[in-house]
Amino acid sequence: MSKITVEHSTRFGYSAPVLLPPHTFRVHPRTTIGQHLISYRLDVNPEPARMAGWLDLDGNQVVSVWFAAPVSQFELRTRFAVQVASRESPTFSPIGPHHGLPMSYRRPVSAALAPYRIQDNIGPAVRAFSSALIGNGAGHATLFLDALNREVFQSCRYIQPHEGAPWHSEMTLRLREGSAGDLAMLFCDACRAMGIAARYVSGYDCSMPHKADDAMRAWAEAYLPETGWRGYDPSRGVAVNSTYIAVAAAAEPELAVSVDGLYCGAPPTVRQERLRIKLGA
Repeated sequence: MSKITVEHSTRFGYSAPVLLPPHTFRVHPRTTIGQHLISYRLDVNPEPARMAGWLDLDGNQVVSVWFAAPVSQFELRTRFAVQVASRESPTFSPIGPHHGLPMSYRRPVSAALAPYRIQDNIGPAVRAFSSALIGNGAGHATLFLDALNREVFQSCRYIQPHEGAPWHSEMTLRLREGSAGDLAMLFCDACRAMGIAARYVSGYDCSMPHKADDAMRAWAEAYLPETGWRGYDPSRGVAVNSTYIAVAAAAEPELAVSVDGLYCGAPPTVRQERLRIKLGA
């Protein structure tokens, strides 16, 4: 057994005191097979007038906070420890039933997965990108997911995170580059084009060296019958293993952001991240 300890702080500063309407934080790590949460602490400074925890529609543990007075800055800090069975083990069985494409799910699972299979926003280039993988021999779901993860990694250059929501998957594919979030959404849309349910995940990749100012990462999960949600990181071309710690997952990235809220007043002057990850026995 191994233990992973994560300390993460995010500080927002403003040029003058601002009013903060209720904010939503999605920063609580989930417990999965092979991962057990040992301890968890959340601190908000200045101290909110009220805090309330709840589960969102994807089962993510969420905290809403209310501030009583204007603030010139606020900081969100989390510290948690997770015990993992093995740092290298995948979070799913690499061997499973073969499912043909396009994917079909039996009821009532098909109804529950409907939000993760919406194709309204998928463009023709992404559809052609997915179809080409099937033409190259990835004719069933497991082979397709592995091939897609590898193809996005090999054909798209990874870039540092940018401000705002992930790019549209057609733009990422056209530029052949993107942040981890952009590549995750390209992976999700390519899956959905083949009828495979997919969702966006935010959290921590604890297997890589980190700088103090690193922030959270993003990857994707696809749902297969009799296997469940399987994680893939197309920014690295690897299947997600137990060193990836998810804090939120959703059909749309806006529902998986770590800090969600508006402000009224002066523009922000700084957003500063501090991340420390320790791997130990």
